[in-house]
Parts: sequence; structure tokens; C-alpha cells
Amino acid sequence: MESGVGTEETEVLESEMLLAKLARWLVMGAIAGVLSAIGIMAFLKLLYMGIEFAKEAGGLWWVLLPVGGFVSTNILKMEPTATGHGTEAVIRSVNKAEGYIPLLVAPVKAAATIVSIASGASLGKEGPSAQIGGAITSSLGRLFKLNELDRRRITLCGMAAGFSIVSGAPVAGAIFAAEALVMSSLNYTYILPCLVTSVTSLYTARVLDTWLNLHAFHPLWDIEEMGVLFEGIRPFSISKMLPFFFLTLIGALLIGFAARLFVKSAEISERAFHRIKVENSLKTALGGVLLILMALAFGRQYLGLGIHELSDPALAGESVPYMAFAVKILFVAVSLGCGFSGGAVTPIFVIGSIAGAALGRALGMDIRFAAGIGMVSFLAGTTNTPITATVLGLELFGPAFGLFGALAALVAYCISGNDSINASQIFGGPKPCYDISKGKAGLSFEEMHKDH
Repeated sequence: MESGVGTEETEVLESEMLLAKLARWLVMGAIAGVLSAIGIMAFLKLLYMGIEFAKEAGGLWWVLLPVGGFVSTNILKMEPTATGHGTEAVIRSVNKAEGYIPLLVAPVKAAATIVSIASGASLGKEGPSAQIGGAITSSLGRLFKLNELDRRRITLCGMAAGFSIVSGAPVAGAIFAAEALVMSSLNYTYILPCLVTSVTSLYTARVLDTWLNLHAFHPLWDIEEMGVLFEGIRPFSISKMLPFFFLTLIGALLIGFAARLFVKSAEISERAFHRIKVENSLKTALGGVLLILMALAFGRQYLGLGIHELSDPALAGESVPYMAFAVKILFVAVSLGCGFSGGAVTPIFVIGSIAGAALGRALGMDIRFAAGIGMVSFLAGTTNTPITATVLGLELFGPAFGLFGALAALVAYCISGNDSINASQIFGGPKPCYDISKGKAGLSFEEMHKDH
């Protein structure tokens, strides 16, 4: 009898400990979400102020790029770990440094990115938002004296907050934080803390934007106003759906190859600028001069974030130039390679949407639908996160889009190559269409490239 009572007491104690741990993560995740949102929203507000201020340069816009490159690179010298395109830096800290990111990274990354994007660098805001969020939550983990595994978890919570606030898709943000660490693997133990932070940060950002009139919260798609992306596929009909499946498959195949082109272009650009033996800030200034020449040749709409100039028209169903996606890839590759500070995920959203819109126009598809397909498939192919891309499509474009988005994401992921825009992502094994990486599992893509 005593043994039975002892067993029952042990089970009750274990249940209480489990509930206590759950409550702990719910509280810590919520705190991380609020603090991350405050830091990220401050960054976004200052970023848009910087962009508006730069517009006043008028005809002297070309001066800003080399000067901005020089200044931003020197700002990064204050905290070298703030370099990179944000998301990749957080992945590196979790995979290689037990989730450690110095708090100084947040202001340094914010300042360098504001200068870079305001001056015209063709980069994005999601990566820096993720790195700023990661720096805040990593510091929170040290304050709470968390163990190694929990420090990794709470650092990832900051990355989830950055993705969530920029995209407006909290579930995709939580899954992205877990899925982006290792290709072909998803660690479920990270998802719940990241989801709590992701949701909390998103709604905190909305509240801050409303209360303080920040006008800094710009999700990718206003679901409340736009509703389901493509109403025409709602009624189930084999005769109506088969053409969409066929066109989606073709589009995803082409977008998958475009994703591979983007990753390779970024790698080539980085190697090319690395061979230039001058001081880093001068190298970035030189990249700024190259961007000026490219803008004169192709147009200034490819500079900066590109959301309003390129992505918004595509998602609204407007025609875009067929080769706009390739030109934007070139601008982003140069901006990343020469050392400007900014993210790669927002450009991925932009490039994917305009590539999809161009394909939709060529194949006779609804352009809005095709732009959505392009966005999710390009994200899956460049970051190796097909589950995130599928969920993003559901959150942004509605349930009618879901099956098509899943097909596109998985096809693009499978054919985009055993590579990633995030060099510190770990290679977990070859994709179904590839079998050329024996003995490489467990290495980061950066380490694989060094071996090669």
C-alpha cells in the first residue's frame, strides 16, 4: 500500500513539475514577445523615418549609396557579431554559440541597417528584426540564468518575433524559427515557446502601432481587407482545379530553379567582393557605386526594400516586367556581397512575388494567385523551409490557397539544390531529388563550402 501511495505522489509531483514548466514558458515567451516587439517596432519606426529623410536628397540620391555603405560598415565595427543578414546570424548563434547574442547587437544592427536601406541598399527588414529580437531574448535568457537548451529556445523566440511582425503570420514565424536551423529536420521542442512569443509580439506590435501612431507595422498582406487570395478556386471541381494544379506545378519548378539562382548569385557576389583587397568600409562603398550604375541601367525601383515598388503591385494583380525578379536578384546579391547591413528574407518575399506574377502573366493564371505561389515557393527553395512556406500561404492567403501553396513549396524545395541562403544552417541530409552529399550531414553549409 505504501508503495502505491508513493507512486501516486511521484506522479502528482511530476505532473505539477510539467505544469510549472509549461507555465514558465508561457510567461517567459510572453515577456520575450513584448520586449521583442518594443525593440523591433522602434527599429521599424526609425527605418521608415530614415527612408523618408533620404527621399529629400532628390537628385543627389546617388551620393547616399557609397556614403551609406562606408558609414554602415564602420557602425558594424562597434559589434562585429552584428554583421550578416540577420536571420543567418541568429541561426549561427543557436547552432554554434548556445544562443548567445550580445545585447549591443540590437542597437548596432538597427543603426547599420537604417543607414544601409535608407541609402538605397537592396535588402530587407525581416532579418535585422529577427537579429534585434534575438539579441533582446538572448539577453533575457542570461538574466533568467537559463540552461543551454533553454537559452537556445529563448533566442529563437526573438527570431520568431521578427518574422511574425514583418510578415503578419505568427504561426509561420514560430515554425520558421525551428525549421531554419537544420535542413530536412524540424525540432518540435522549439515551437511552443516560439509560438507564444510570435503571437505576443505580433499583437503587441499592433497595439503599439495604434496607440502611438507609429505607422511602422506593415504586414505583407492585409487579410482583413483583401480576404481570400483567390476566390475562384473555392468551389470544388476537378475540371476547374486540375489546370491550377498543373500550372502551379510548372510555376513551382521554375521558381525552384530561380531560388537556386538566387543562392548561387549571393555566394558568387560574396566571393567576388572578398577577393577585393581593400578595407571593408571602402569595399561596401565600392559596392554602392556599382549599385548606382545598376540603378541607372535598370531603374531605381530595384533599390531599397522594393515592397511598395515591386511586391505590392504583383500581389494586387498588376503586371510586372518578366525579368524584374532576375534584376532584383542581382541588386540583392551585390548588396549582400559587398557588406551592406540588411536582411535577405524580405527580398525573398519580393523576388518570389514578382517572379510568380511574371509566370502568372506568361501562363495566363490569375496574377495575384501566381504571386502568392511565387512567394511561398521561393521562400521554401532559398531557406529550405517548406513547412513554414506552406503555413505562410495559409495565414496570408486563406484556406483555398493552402493545397496549391503546399504543392508549390514542396516542389520548389525539392529541386532548389542542397544549399541555403543561410550559410550557418546545418545540412541534415539530401533532398529527394539529390544524393550527392555523403558524409556531409551535420555540417553547416558554410563548412561544406570550405571543404569543397
